Amino acid sequence: MVPLLLGERVLGALTIGVRARREYTADELWLLGSLASHAANAINNAQLYREATRQAQRMSALAALARMVSETLDFDPAAQRVADSVCSLLGARSSCLYRFDPGSGALVAFAASREGGPRYQWEPVLPGGTGIAGLAFSQRRSVASADVLADSRLTYTDAARARIEQEPRCALLAVPLMVQGRVFGALAVNDRVGRVFDESEIRLAQTFADQAALALENARLYTEARRRRLEAEELARLARTLTESLDPQAVGERIAESVLALFQVRSSVLRLLRSDGSLVSLACGGRRREISGVENDLPAGVGASGRAAAEGRAVVSTDIFNDPSLVLTDAVAAAMRRAGDAAVLAVPLRAKDRIIGTLSLGDVAGRVFTEAEVGLLQTFGDQAALALENARLFSLETARRGQIAVLAEAERELAPELDPGRLLTLIIERATRLFSAHGVIYLADAGGMLVPHAWTQGGGFGNMSLTSGQGVVGACAEQRRGLIENDYPTSPFALPKWVAMGVRRAMAFPLAVQDRLLGVVAMNRAGPDAAPFSDDDLAVLESFAARAAIALENARLYEENRRQVEELSVLLELSRAVTGQLDRATLLEAIRTQVGRILDAANMAIVLRDAGRGDLEVVLRTVDGIRDMRAPIRYPGRSVGLMSIVLETGEPVRTDDYAAECARWHVDPVTTFSGVRHWLGVPMRAGDTVIGVLTVRSSERPFVVADERLLTNIAHLAALALRNAGLFEERTRAYSELAAAQDLLVRTEKLRALGEMASGVAHDFNNLLASILGRAQLTLQRLQDPQLRKWVQVIERAALDGAQTVRRLQEFTRIRRDQPVVAVDLNDVIRGALEITQSRWREETRSRGVAVDVQTSLASVPGVAGDPAELREAMTNLILNAVDAMPEGGTLTLTTAVEHGEVTVTVADSGVGIPEAIRAKIFDPFFTTKGPQGTGLGLSMTYGILSRHGARITVESREGQGTVFRLTFPPGESHDVEGPVPAEPAPLGVSLRCLVVDDEEQVGTVLGDMLKTGGHRVVVLNDGGEAIERFRAEPFDVVLSDLAMPRVSGWQVAQAVKEIAPAVPVILVTGFGVELSAEERRAQGVDLVLVKPLRISEVLDVVARAGRRRAQRP
Repeated sequence: MVPLLLGERVLGALTIGVRARREYTADELWLLGSLASHAANAINNAQLYREATRQAQRMSALAALARMVSETLDFDPAAQRVADSVCSLLGARSSCLYRFDPGSGALVAFAASREGGPRYQWEPVLPGGTGIAGLAFSQRRSVASADVLADSRLTYTDAARARIEQEPRCALLAVPLMVQGRVFGALAVNDRVGRVFDESEIRLAQTFADQAALALENARLYTEARRRRLEAEELARLARTLTESLDPQAVGERIAESVLALFQVRSSVLRLLRSDGSLVSLACGGRRREISGVENDLPAGVGASGRAAAEGRAVVSTDIFNDPSLVLTDAVAAAMRRAGDAAVLAVPLRAKDRIIGTLSLGDVAGRVFTEAEVGLLQTFGDQAALALENARLFSLETARRGQIAVLAEAERELAPELDPGRLLTLIIERATRLFSAHGVIYLADAGGMLVPHAWTQGGGFGNMSLTSGQGVVGACAEQRRGLIENDYPTSPFALPKWVAMGVRRAMAFPLAVQDRLLGVVAMNRAGPDAAPFSDDDLAVLESFAARAAIALENARLYEENRRQVEELSVLLELSRAVTGQLDRATLLEAIRTQVGRILDAANMAIVLRDAGRGDLEVVLRTVDGIRDMRAPIRYPGRSVGLMSIVLETGEPVRTDDYAAECARWHVDPVTTFSGVRHWLGVPMRAGDTVIGVLTVRSSERPFVVADERLLTNIAHLAALALRNAGLFEERTRAYSELAAAQDLLVRTEKLRALGEMASGVAHDFNNLLASILGRAQLTLQRLQDPQLRKWVQVIERAALDGAQTVRRLQEFTRIRRDQPVVAVDLNDVIRGALEITQSRWREETRSRGVAVDVQTSLASVPGVAGDPAELREAMTNLILNAVDAMPEGGTLTLTTAVEHGEVTVTVADSGVGIPEAIRAKIFDPFFTTKGPQGTGLGLSMTYGILSRHGARITVESREGQGTVFRLTFPPGESHDVEGPVPAEPAPLGVSLRCLVVDDEEQVGTVLGDMLKTGGHRVVVLNDGGEAIERFRAEPFDVVLSDLAMPRVSGWQVAQAVKEIAPAVPVILVTGFGVELSAEERRAQGVDLVLVKPLRISEVLDVVARAGRRRAQRP
């Protein structure tokens, strides 16, 4: 091995090796030394050539770079060529150019090489002094490192170091980029680990960096000049563009599109500032417009735009997601990531020193917005703000003109409308159209409550009244000023129902006239995208509210005037209706009708005092608009709720809570009108006397003072009319009773006269018939010839029929009863009469193809004293008359009831009725409308029967509508009377000495012959006085005397006999049909009464009974 020497400098060594071990000679060593010397020269020459070649290449690269840079003045292409060229120049794998950001103090990558070996992941942002580029920039000199991770001079952030550790280990060289002594960035290159950049490479890199810095500065200046030209052109174009439209939306869209090309960014957003500090997007450009789901609303202070609006200055961030100075909500961050915007520049938009919104730019992470760009965007924003403000003012002016037109139209529509209901609806419809919002009108009631009267769907709640200070509406009424709440859910005035309805914005203004609050008009908008209300909206609402309040006041005054006219009209009509009207039913109907014209009369009542009975009578009652006079209609004095209080105090009572008011006065509420809260009752005064109460109730409408005043006037007028009607009724009743008494007297006198005549006729006929019947019966006892017996039996039957006819003639004139009086159930009498007449009203009518419907309503009534047979006969006559009055069928109604302590029976039919001309004659005997089939005695006998029972009978009838007979019985008890004694068999073998007295010789003889057939001894006399003398002179076992005798009557004979011999029976024989009770007979000295004509069996039975009684006496 020999050294390679070049002069004194050793370049290396030459080594020769052989397999076999040998020793080299001196010549060989010299020769080897000479060879090493020549080799050293050759190597040195080669090294020099290589260095010259490399230097030539470098110079060529530098020249090429100078040419390349001079070929383009576009900054981005020039930067890219620098990054690519340095790799070729130094033989490095990759390179990156960094630019200093004065705002953050960091180096920001702006170009990286595209060719070479494996791509190195350069840090996009290097905080000040970190990394090899940061060190070179801060020390203003080149820095080389064979292993960046092992170089203690280099510092990194934790995140950067972690990322570098994941890369393959490498060597780095960084040189500062300087122009005229000003460092504005750094150039960094990357190569394999262990490479050592020598001084020449470092100098070459620095030389290249100086050339590149100059080229980049020229490109920057050119780009800046071009940018300024473009900016001026764009600003001029923008000014033209913005003046082409005054539509805020169109202007906003043009602004968002214009900044994209001007700033070479990915996206743009124009936002408007709300009163609560939040921002709402007006227009988007670029990527933001293409991506769906990007946030529309930006809360106050959130993001770069929120901070720019809050602080009133430009906000820049190269990476908004890693910028601690900015606040991002999760929703905003997610939306920005979807759009891909990390680097952000936002500037406030000012108009007349007022921030109206923001304009923001978005680009990829690492984009550095320069001061010039910030200033340009602010200048652009100022112009945009001016354009937006002009558009807003124009839009407001257009809207104002539209609102003025709507206000004028509304005023024209509201002014003539005087109906409050239609006016309220019209007001809320116009307000809804004016503000594109839901609306509701609240009116203040007498108690100060705010009650909703008109609303649009979603505008309010019909059942939601508010107090002063409650909600936006209540606060507006309390403060007497307009209010705006553009974040209603968080407002202190928020109501849960409105929040649940989705209300987001709310605005209200009071409706007032001359400092008098009428109510509040409120508008609201629902949904997250609802537009906020502005101060201009509130000003328009104020103007609208003033017009609406005037219209409402005019309508109120008109309604008040109309009501007063209506009240006067009601009072006038009622006065006309009641003047001269004396029928109570007509008066009550007139009162109900007139009250119903202006008040809620669906539930009303009139209660009058009954001084005679000491209770209260309901004379008018309507329930839900229907007349309802069902029982009970009479009440004790303090059992009619608040009406009792009105009667006691004589003062009106008005309440909106009937039950609570009753509790306050300690009275039980009346349940007839259930569920009705509002109540008004006024006293009905006639002079100084309260005669009753007039009340009205309502479930919906409260009564006011005007209602009370009007109802009081009506009540006073009604009271006077009803008192006059009552006086008239009393006088009419008195006249009717007098006329009835006169009619009864005339009828009684007529019947008495007829009775006297009938009695005389009957007496004479009975005497004749007594002779005929007695002789016929005596003859029959002695005749054996059948033919003769048959002829005599005909005479007997004719005499008996004649006697029956005479009894019927006597029947309707009787005024005293000779039958036993018992307690009679009139319901049983009716049932019995219906059973007796069933063949007439059911079978006979059905056989004629017609139907009579019998209806009964039999109440529980007390018994009356009377004869059930006679009453049954009277009821039978009435039923048969009713059936005869319905030849085509109809309805027969029988009822019983207790009225005023008396028992009343009515028999009503729906027949032909009784003509007025003959109605007074129906009770006259022998008057009939049935032709030969009628006797004319049915109703006469009925009248007589009822008279004997102390009952009254009245009749009401209308032709073609039917007839009603009303029977009124006094209450009474039965008395013990002697009933008919059953026939007793004649005692065998007893012959009595009989005295017969009759002024009719033939009658006396026949009676004597009858007694003789019984084996008795008879003395017949024709004079009463003679009979008394004979009785004094001779003993007799029984005396039979006629009643009517010319000198001494049968009464006198009986009394004389009883004075002489009280034990001797006296039998009175008469043809007058005298009706005597047991007490009357004993008082007259008469034991028995026989009515002519007499049968032999009757005479013998009576005498036998008398004989038995005489035999039983001691």
